[in-house]
Amino acid sequence: AIYLHLHYPPLVHNDITPRNILLTDDGHVKIIDMGHLSYIKNSGTVPPFDTTDLDPRYHALETIVNNYNEKTDIFSATAVLYHMLLGVVPWGVEMPNESDWTQRMRLVIRQRADAGELDLKSEILPEKLKAIIRKGLATSYYHRYDYIKEILCDIEEMEPDEE
Repeated sequence: AIYLHLHYPPLVHNDITPRNILLTDDGHVKIIDMGHLSYIKNSGTVPPFDTTDLDPRYHALETIVNNYNEKTDIFSATAVLYHMLLGVVPWGVEMPNESDWTQRMRLVIRQRADAGELDLKSEILPEKLKAIIRKGLATSYYHRYDYIKEILCDIEEMEPDEE
């Protein structure tokens, strides 16, 4: 995502989920499936696009009204990180197999509202990493990281025993 966000105008992936992350044989992580890739318009948002095939468990709530930008990619990337570290999707939302986009989004909204702020009581994660995840997955748009470089900087500043 960092490479995409450095373009001018910035590019937004819009569909960062585990199914779109590839680990290469030499250990590099690549983001694949650029089918929803968009550029950021002067208004700070991306042009509208079809979202019915997206997985709302990895999307910030402002995407319901088609508000996608760097911060929504950061939310999605942090949701994938959370899933990778803990083995469950944030807020524990499980999707029924035969649900349409509206049903899936309603389920995500309800689950997040019922749960409130993300519970990170895991004993296996260092406190600094928990803080990074909380900020990356902040339900409030204004409390989230503004740029991917900020979250990477926080990760790089972790002490080796915190990783």
